[in-house]
Amino acid sequence: MDLEKYFKRKVLKKVELKAARLGVKMNLPEDKLYFICLLGALMASVSNVDGHFDDSEKKVFKKELSGYFDFKNQELEILFEVIIELTKHGFDSHEVTTELNNLVTYNEKVDIANCMLAVGGADGVLSHEEAEEIRRITKALRIPHKVFIEAKMKVVSRLRQL
Repeated sequence: MDLEKYFKRKVLKKVELKAARLGVKMNLPEDKLYFICLLGALMASVSNVDGHFDDSEKKVFKKELSGYFDFKNQELEILFEVIIELTKHGFDSHEVTTELNNLVTYNEKVDIANCMLAVGGADGVLSHEEAEEIRRITKALRIPHKVFIEAKMKVVSRLRQL
C-alpha cells in the first residue's frame, strides 16, 4: 500500500480520534501533518534504537518537531503520542526516506539529519546504535557521508563539553 494512503487512512484517523476525544481542533494542513509524521517516524526510530526513550529525548523530540510548525494547544502532544504509538511496532524506514526524498530539498534533509542527531544526543550520549541508525537514514536521504560525519562531530564535541 502506498505510504500516503496509509498515512491518510491510519495516521490522520488516529490524530482526529485523539483530538476529538480531548476536544481539540487540529488546525494543521494535511501536507504539513504528513511531513511532521514522516520526520517524527525517523526521529522515533533514532530515539528507540538503543532500547530506551528517556524524558530528555522526548523533550528534544518535541522541540525539534515544534521548530517546523507553530502548534496550538495540544496539537504537538497529540501528534507526538500518535507518532510514538505507530512507530513502536516498527515501520518501513525505506518508504519514509523515499517519500521525504520526493518532498524536501537537500538543505531540508540536512536539517532532518540535525534533528535526528539532536534527539540522539539529548540524553547526553550519542550511542553507537543511534549514530548508526542516523548514518543509515542519512545515506537513504542521499546526504553525503562527509556531511553526516561533520554534523555528528559537532554533536559529539558539544556533548564532550557538558
